[in-house]
Amino acid sequence: MVNSYITSGDIAPQIIFYNGPAASGYTSSRYSLYPVNATPTFKIDGLNTQVGWSQANCENYIDARIATPSVIDIDVNYVGDENGGLAYYAITAESDPGITNLKVWAAILEDHDVGTSSYGVYNNQELMWEPRDYPLGTSGTAIEFSGSYPETIHLMGSYTLNPAEHSFGNLNGIVYVQTSSGTKEVLNACFEDLPDTAAGTADESFAAVNEAVVLGAWPNPSYGAFSVASQLPQGATGTVEIFNVSGRLVDSFSAGSIEPVEMEEPGVYLIRMTTSSGEIRNSQVAVVR
Repeated sequence: MVNSYITSGDIAPQIIFYNGPAASGYTSSRYSLYPVNATPTFKIDGLNTQVGWSQANCENYIDARIATPSVIDIDVNYVGDENGGLAYYAITAESDPGITNLKVWAAILEDHDVGTSSYGVYNNQELMWEPRDYPLGTSGTAIEFSGSYPETIHLMGSYTLNPAEHSFGNLNGIVYVQTSSGTKEVLNACFEDLPDTAAGTADESFAAVNEAVVLGAWPNPSYGAFSVASQLPQGATGTVEIFNVSGRLVDSFSAGSIEPVEMEEPGVYLIRMTTSSGEIRNSQVAVVR
């Protein structure tokens, strides 16, 4: 029933398992938002609950919500490779939403996973939209608009993938702005394929969602191999340097792309980016053995 809505970009779905192999801190946080006491439960924008299954009721309510204008816009950009990446979120309020206690939730979802016996009644069934990693944390990230409008809030987070388990062709990204109390209304959401190839080729020509100077690394912690992504404003140049815990420079390269890095010695490495305009950004990654 929802496939036509997903294809048209009208809805952003996800499935939450409270327990079993698909459960996590993120799914627990999501589950705790609602007084759910029966399964399956179909949640629509936090305002409507369909327990059991009524296709006509779900379609009618989805259509009604689609017809409701939203003052929140969401722009998302993913930058990564087969091991993970960085997610950039631009949340814009075109006018005062008139609501406080807002949170931005985000997840990397996996489709077409086939349930094993550990999934109980879902054994051997194809599973869709299962949350796998959470760029903004397992409990979301609080935001607050203060005006004047339009006003944009920029967020960034990292996600980690396991190439042996996660196929790029089966991954999606979801992000939504929701009230954390009261009705738990979802003000807007975005759902799209994770923009990468089945071979896991990094997108090194990513378009920035803003002009901010950004630096990040994944996976973190790492077993030695990790990627460093740096973003520069248009026209700027910069250098990325990596230092070990003793302060010794162990690697450097030009900023503005994704660079694979490998460190043999375990420890915490400081990553520093210096731009032609004098701005400095720091990050760090832990290498474990």
